[in-house]
Amino acid sequence: MHNTAEALLQAHVAFELERLTGDQLESDIGDIVQHFLNSELQAPLDQWVEPEQVSATLARCVLELPLDAQFGELIGSIAKHLYQLKDSDQTQLSHLIPRKDAQRWVKESLAMKELRETLIHKGMRSTIYRELVADILYAGISSYLTEANAISKNVPGAKKMMAMGKGWINKAAPKLEERVATQVKKSINANLSEVIEHGEAFITESISEAHLNDIAINIWDSIAEHPIALIRDYLSAEDIQTFVHLGYEQWLDLRGNDYIKALVEAGVTAFFERYGSAPLATLCQELGLDAKRITAECLNYAPKVVHQLHNSGFLEAWLRERLGAFYASSAAQKVLEG
Repeated sequence: MHNTAEALLQAHVAFELERLTGDQLESDIGDIVQHFLNSELQAPLDQWVEPEQVSATLARCVLELPLDAQFGELIGSIAKHLYQLKDSDQTQLSHLIPRKDAQRWVKESLAMKELRETLIHKGMRSTIYRELVADILYAGISSYLTEANAISKNVPGAKKMMAMGKGWINKAAPKLEERVATQVKKSINANLSEVIEHGEAFITESISEAHLNDIAINIWDSIAEHPIALIRDYLSAEDIQTFVHLGYEQWLDLRGNDYIKALVEAGVTAFFERYGSAPLATLCQELGLDAKRITAECLNYAPKVVHQLHNSGFLEAWLRERLGAFYASSAAQKVLEG
């Protein structure tokens, strides 16, 4: 390298280091951000990037990126730390969701009448509910026949006589009671659908939105003033970690599903349909990212990052390599030789 070129390289490297590590950095970042917002970012978004590129990046980074088992453990560790957070002892649920917001959520949820009726319909026709109703009816009929009917209540000694009669019948025909019970259960099952249908109609018609609203708000009021830490009475740290681990494993399974990929692509397409032809500066504005805020966030990280790169020697070495290629080039030699 020409002696003059070497001297120029040394001076150029020192100049750039001073600008990057001194007070000039803040001014330079502000100028660059302002320039981009006023000039470069006036170009439409789809001139900067295509939707297919964004979809492919999301697929690689979110759906396909290999995740080590340590990553799952990290999430579990963070969840445990959040579970034990001391602030939860003083923070009430109402501090996070005021009552007026809770009322809005309840109101909007109850407005979904068709969904509510569908849930009632499906719930009351589930196997568990049918078995519950059948057991309740059988227990009620059995109790009435043996204890609570009018004869046993009003006729002196009738209850004792019925018990004795039951014992004699069991001796004379040991399986009679079992057969009667079977017939009662068969009768109940034969009429169960009609019973459930009447029950569904009663619930659907008698429980109004206003009634459900009162129930929901009463439940809210009963828990709103309790601290978030109340959850520890019902879930241990190990429970939280277990659920986080299950969720993590579920996500690993889901992210390879074609439907999830289709959702990502549809989301990107919808985004570009709205903002693709709009200047990127418009998108920044709608996101609340003006020059002042972007500059502030850049300055929140840039000085420390640059300082670290400078202290490690990387920054100077990179500048010297980058600039040195020019000063050692034939083009620079021709200029220096006149």
